[in-house]
Order: sequence, then C-alpha cells, then structure tokens
Amino acid sequence: MLDSTLKKIMAFLICYCVEFNIQADPLNKENIEKIIFAHALQSSNMGNFRIQLDTWPSNWNSLDNDEIIVKSFKKINNTQRFLAEIQHGKTSKKVYGVIIEQVPLPVLKITSSGGTEITKEMISIENFDQRFVDGQTVTSADYLLGQKIKMQRSLKANKPISSNDLERNEIIKKDDVVTIDWKYSNLTISIPAKALKSGAKGDIIPFEVSSKKRIKARIINENQALSGSHT
Repeated sequence: MLDSTLKKIMAFLICYCVEFNIQADPLNKENIEKIIFAHALQSSNMGNFRIQLDTWPSNWNSLDNDEIIVKSFKKINNTQRFLAEIQHGKTSKKVYGVIIEQVPLPVLKITSSGGTEITKEMISIENFDQRFVDGQTVTSADYLLGQKIKMQRSLKANKPISSNDLERNEIIKKDDVVTIDWKYSNLTISIPAKALKSGAKGDIIPFEVSSKKRIKARIINENQALSGSHT
C-alpha cells in the first residue's frame, strides 16, 4: 500500500501532467478520469486502484478549457462504486463510476517461446485489474525463478502469467552425480554426491555421499549444490 507521502507526490504529478495536457487537448472522459483519480488518490486510504466513469456527457466535449475542480469524491456505501462532483467553469456535474482494484503481478519484459528458462533479468512488475486474476495467475516473481515455459507455448510481454504455462526446470535429475560444497565458517569442503530426487535451481533436495550418509543441499546449478551453514 502506498504511504501517504508517496500518494501525495503521485497525486501532484498526475494533476500537473493532466492540467498541462488539458491546455492543449479537448476536454474528454480520459482526462477527467485522470483528474478524479488524482483527487481520490490523495484523499483516500485505498491501495492500488484505477477508476472508470460509467458515462461522460458528450456535450461537455465542446466546452472551453477552463479549470477543472473535483469538489467531492466518495464511495457509495461499501461497494466499489463512487460518486464524484466536478466543476468546469460555472457548470457542475455529478458523475458515477467504478473503483477497480489492481494488484502488482510479475510479467516478462519480452515475448518468450517454449523451453525458455525464466531468469530474474527477464521479469518486471506491472499493475493489473484484480478481476482478471484467478487461481492460476502467478503473483510472485520468486515463483517464476527456476521455471521454464512449456514447449508449444509462448508468453507475451507485459501480460499476466498462468502457472499452467510453466513447468519446473529440473536441472538436476535423480541419480545425477554433482559436487556439493559444504561450508562452515571459513572452511569449504567439496565432495561428490548422488541426487536422491530431481530438483530445480534453488531447491533443497537430499543427496547421498560415498559413505552412504544422506545430506541436504541447495541446488546452485546443474553441477553444484551447497550445504552447511549457507544452505
């Protein structure tokens, strides 16, 4: 949730940009939504959201560019509906609309094809309407790490990602022999070990060393795992 200082800064910047644009652009629904949003952002305790007007009086499109003032903004009861009163010159209007909650979601910066392993550098965060998020939508960037896109699939840039389009990129398979670096304080011991189950990068899985002893280690890459105090 945005803190109050950041919300005030955002509201000021939005108002400044919108007022600047209105001097050159016709009065329209999009500009009014921006102004009402800036007012709501500054005066409410809501989290991430956007607003959408139900309708916009078409006869207002021909008005001159006097200053726009939002006289009031309030939610209607406990719904996601709002009522705003705006003034344009000597004319006042009451307009209705909906408050659309938004959530930050991880997306890919570029469109990527099947078989691609997702790395940290590929991921960015964008806001999306809550109503478009379902049980399969990936909501954590950390979840994407160690995953790859399923074959015959592709993921578009800047779009929400479904877990149905992903699969674990198991870089170590059961019975693979890798090197385990066991670290304690400033001491490091490297030993060969056999994986007792498959795993992706970052997974902690059991290994068996030559003495038949089992230890757990975190997968670093396809040839290396890390155990000890830094696991």
